[in-house]
Order: sequence, then structure tokens, then C-alpha cells
Amino acid sequence: MKCPFCGKELHEDAKFCTGCGKPIPRCPTCGKLITKRTKFCTADGTPIPEEILALFPEQPTEPAAAPAAPQSTCARCGKPVAEGRKLCDECRAVLLAARKSQQPAAACTRCGQPAEPGQKYCAQCRQSIEAMQGATVVIPAAKVSHFCTQCGKTVAEGEHLCAACKAKAAPKAAPKKKSNKKGGMIALSIVLVVLVLGLVGVLVYAIAAGDLLSPPSQSQSHKDNDRDEDKDQDDKDPTGDEDPVEDEEPVGESTAPATEAPTVPCTELVLRNKAEELTLKEADQVVTLDIAFAPSDTTDTFTFTSSSPAVATVNDNGRITAVSEGKAIITVTCGEQTLKVNIVCDFGVDADDALTYFVENCDKIQFTTADLEGFDKEMARIARNAVFAKSGRKFKDAELQAYFEQFDWYEPKYDPSSFDTDLLNSIQDSNLVLVTEYETARGWR
Repeated sequence: MKCPFCGKELHEDAKFCTGCGKPIPRCPTCGKLITKRTKFCTADGTPIPEEILALFPEQPTEPAAAPAAPQSTCARCGKPVAEGRKLCDECRAVLLAARKSQQPAAACTRCGQPAEPGQKYCAQCRQSIEAMQGATVVIPAAKVSHFCTQCGKTVAEGEHLCAACKAKAAPKAAPKKKSNKKGGMIALSIVLVVLVLGLVGVLVYAIAAGDLLSPPSQSQSHKDNDRDEDKDQDDKDPTGDEDPVEDEEPVGESTAPATEAPTVPCTELVLRNKAEELTLKEADQVVTLDIAFAPSDTTDTFTFTSSSPAVATVNDNGRITAVSEGKAIITVTCGEQTLKVNIVCDFGVDADDALTYFVENCDKIQFTTADLEGFDKEMARIARNAVFAKSGRKFKDAELQAYFEQFDWYEPKYDPSSFDTDLLNSIQDSNLVLVTEYETARGWR
């Protein structure tokens, strides 16, 4: 949008010009920009207030200029059109009502005030303008079906005269598609030949298989028996004792050893959270070890054992359950790799120790509301941000940043603006929701 006074480019919703400082005149009802001194809005016919008209200087009356020579133009693209033409040479639009004496613009039928194309109301007398005088009627360009044989110009579908040279331009008959019967016959012949060859091959295979599987003839079986008896006589030693008969292998059974799947030994076994000790502060509290191993396709199996099942137990999936106060060592074995994790069951933890415990384990233990009892507003705030600190987020608050920097596991990597919550695991997500609901229930958030 441009200022109507100085022409400076402005935003669409500007109220004052940043170039000349004048207020931007608009229609009080529809908000249309007023670009000249008019009594009524050209969009909805609303009278323009005097304070808006006062922004425009009075237009001096000038003697009417001599009318310019009429010129026919295309109403679609605005290009000049030669006298007598029916098609625009630029956009090929069909001009059905190109008149020899065409007025430059439409005008109000009551007062004669010139009107712009698309204007609904007269700016002078507020008369509704239904049609533009002298407008050229344009219909969509017809589909071109052929060309003039005299001048080469395109001729619209249904036209019998060339609009350029007036020569007869009868449309040419559409070329007939050549039938592809010959190609179809060739393809069909190829398919039939392939089918016949396939049937012959199946028949030959069936005959050959029948010869192999058919029982031997009676004469052939007698000959085989005679040869077997002669062989038995040859196998007898001079004393008349027969050689011991060795066990024969069943016919048709393979004697080759079965192929065993290759073994892939485990070469690395570590805890993802890098914690050397886990503390459980209540009986029946559960935590699952998050173990990383390599290679991922190892064929070695995992075993989990507890040095003191009376203190903490572990199942085959690495799920640890607190039983009573004390210490235990969980040993994880995969092939030749071994990993040990110290477990401390301490059920008498105060609020400060509970906060420290939550901060250090919020990424691997799913806490409950009972675990947060005794947290004040500041402790809950630290617990909520500990979920993000576990994934390496930095903090704008200097006190929060200093608090988390005291822990060896804290590795600040991501600015708050670039931190992605997808870095949180499912346990962190659950603990984040838990602390947020705890704060909301007490009116802290």
C-alpha cells in the first residue's frame, strides 16, 4: 500500500504515513483506502466524513481535454487490437463486441462521473453502477482445433473464417488412429509359444521323474540279486566265517553335520546413566537398570544376581526391588562382560535428602506424590528443572545453574531456546508431569 499524498510504501494496517506524517484516509465502515477526494465510498457507498475530505486539497477545475482517438484494446490483457480483429494476438481471447468507437472508461449514467472498472457506486452521486459503458465483452478463449492454411494463424473451434485474413478455414478431420491389430497378434503368438514350451518342459520333467521313481523290472531285480550273492561269497573268509555286517546308513538321510549359527560375543557392557550407586528410600520401591551393550546382535545371554536378596532383589529383566534397609551389589553378566551396581536401601530420608535423591534419580526412577511430600515451592521448582538438567539443558537463572553445577553428572550442552523436549526419556516425562501437578495443586503455578 502507498500513501496517497507522498507515495511512500506502507503496511496495509498503517494509520499514519512514515514519510509525510499525514493520517491515512479510509472508509469509516469498510476500511477501504481513499485515494482521492470523493463524497462516497466506491466500495459500499458510505458518505465520506468532511474531516477525511479535508485532507485532500481542492482540485482546480481544468478545461476538458479533447477526446483522444478511440482505440480498441483487449479487456483481458490490455494489448491494442487491430480494427476488425476478433481474436487478441497476445492472449487469443475472443472479442465478440469490439466496437469501432470504444470509450476509454465507464461512466455514471446519472451524473456522467467517470468510474473505475469494478466500482460499484458512483463517487459523486452514490448511484449504483450496474454495467461499464463501452466495455468489451470477453469470453474464455476457445480450444484451438486447427490453423489457417493461408496465413498460419490459429482458428478457434467452431469458426469457419480466419479472423486474420478472412479466408475459409474448414477444420481438418481428425486423423484416424492406426489400428494395432498386427502388434496384438504378435504379442498373443509369443504368449502361446511360451505356454506351449512350459507345458512341454513340465511333461518331460514328469516322465524323467517317473523313470527314476518306478520300481525295477523283475529281470533286473534277479540280476541284482545274483550279483549280491556273488559278492557275499567273496566276502567270506577261508574259514567259512562271514565278515561282520556293519551298520548301514538309512537311505535318503544326509550324513553332513548340521550347520550351527555363528556366535557373537558381547564386548561392552555399561549403564547408560553412568550411576555407580542407586539409593532406594522406601520398601517395595522399584528401579530398572538401563544397560547399554555392544554389539547389538550379541548371542550371549544376560544374568542378574543380588549379593543380598534380603536387602534388594533383581529379576531376569534387571528390575530391582527394595526389601529392607541395607546395602547390596547387583551383578550383571553378559558372556565374559561383568557390571556391578551398588544398591543402598535407606528408608529414613529427610526433605533435603529427598530432594537430592529426586534430582540424582529423576531420569531412572519413576517417583510418586508421596515422594514429594515436604517439598516447599523452591524445592519443587528445583525438582522440576532437574528433569531438564539431566538432559544437559542450561538455565538463565544463575541460582539454578549454580545448583546443578555442583553435581558431577551435570553436562550443560543446550541453550534454553534450542533445547528439545524429545531428549527426555519416558521416566523423565512422567516425573515432569508429577512435579507440575504437585505445584499446580498448591497454587504455585
